Amino acid sequence: MHLRAFFPQEMPLRFALAGLELDARYGDFKGGHFTGFRPNQIYVTRAATNGS
Repeated sequence: MHLRAFFPQEMPLRFALAGLELDARYGDFKGGHFTGFRPNQIYVTRAATNGS
């Protein structure tokens, strides 16, 4: 099994490199606030607009 942990700080750059913009970030699938104590990182992204 291969696992990869992503630091929250690196995700905006990864999204930008993929042509995505970050809309929202959550700490669980119920829409809870993202904190350092949450085991999940849930991101909502969309295609970047021209000029981004």
